[in-house]
Amino acid sequence: MKNNCFNRRYVILFVCFSALCVSALLSEVRAQNPSAAARQTVNRINRIEELPIKKGEPATDKYAAAIVELGEAAAPYLIEKLTDRRNSRVAYLYQYKIGDVARALLDIIYDYPEFPFPDGAKSLPAKYGDYRDYTEFFSRSRNRKQLRKSWREFVKKRNADQAGK
Repeated sequence: MKNNCFNRRYVILFVCFSALCVSALLSEVRAQNPSAAARQTVNRINRIEELPIKKGEPATDKYAAAIVELGEAAAPYLIEKLTDRRNSRVAYLYQYKIGDVARALLDIIYDYPEFPFPDGAKSLPAKYGDYRDYTEFFSRSRNRKQLRKSWREFVKKRNADQAGK
């Protein structure tokens, strides 16, 4: 009976030690490949339930806060999400799509550049004068692609400007 109990303890100790080793290895891989960690964090965008409503308010949703904390490292992955038209968990005046949440997070990270096209290449047509203009315009796939292109250009130019300093 003593041997059996000893073997169980040994197995439990071995499993715990193995888990610690795997955890340490994963942490090291994440440290060596921060873009993989950024992609993984941004891929949790569908779990976000609320966003800051006004400029300067902190993100209280832990998933939104984690993405905002990544800063500009999250940008390439958020830009790719701009064309995602699946429903998110965020709804204020309308049901946000995943792409809308990505745009809102990009706005926060880049301190609210020109809305909604940050490179200023295009402006949002004003038909209603409120959020319905945004929802109607971005209900079309081609307009979401224009938004993605605009953000790519904005980030590319900003990176070039910062590299030149």
